[in-house]
Amino acid sequence: MTATKGKLQEASQEVVQLEVKLEDAKMVYSGPPFCECGDEMVYREVCNLADPNWGRKFWKCPRRLGGCTKRIWDDSAAVTSIENARVGG
Repeated sequence: MTATKGKLQEASQEVVQLEVKLEDAKMVYSGPPFCECGDEMVYREVCNLADPNWGRKFWKCPRRLGGCTKRIWDDSAAVTSIENARVGG
């Protein structure tokens, strides 16, 4: 009985891991997300050195004026290190 219970727990953990991989694959192959305006969002990186989010990547509404200002942080992307900062130019 305990062997069966152990196998069931292992199978359950495997299912969870596969579901996570599936969600990651959907994000990679599905293309950019859509904002509230219905447009494909654009991918950007925070470049303001004074911003605590400096180096983080995010998706944002492509409209500069009159857009929905929606922003989605991409926590799966590596944060740019401060050593790679370009100052001026």
